[in-house]
Amino acid sequence: MVNIKILVWSIFLLVILSYSVDSFGVSSPYWDENPLYLNPGESKEFEMVLQNMVGDQDITVIAELNSGSEIASLMDESTTYNIPIGNSNTPVKIKINIPEDAKSGQEAPSGTAVGGALSTQTLGFLVLVIALIILVLIIKYFHKKKENKNV
Repeated sequence: MVNIKILVWSIFLLVILSYSVDSFGVSSPYWDENPLYLNPGESKEFEMVLQNMVGDQDITVIAELNSGSEIASLMDESTTYNIPIGNSNTPVKIKINIPEDAKSGQEAPSGTAVGGALSTQTLGFLVLVIALIILVLIIKYFHKKKENKNV
């Protein structure tokens, strides 16, 4: 009976502690199956869109280019974006400049990193991981205790 109570409380705590997990999405008009094609000397401006459709609060994220900064740049004055709850269209303006001396057919992969400033996403995830570790330890304890009874 005590084992069942501990298991029920562990699951209850896991559910309660994981409630604070939030997330956000990023969409782009270009991806692997729909790449952006530009010729040498051409440039293109486009928008990626940040979304906050789940969770229960606004999210603040910081965007940065983690590769391809020689051809890509963020156009917004501030790279910190507040994404209100329920919002699906917070734009991030990006400009791509292809150098004149670029070779035709050459690929220049670039990436945009968008990260939160240690918000509830990170904290909620850490709490969830800790709760799962505790749950695994409790299950191992009872499994080992049961094995010792059978010996």
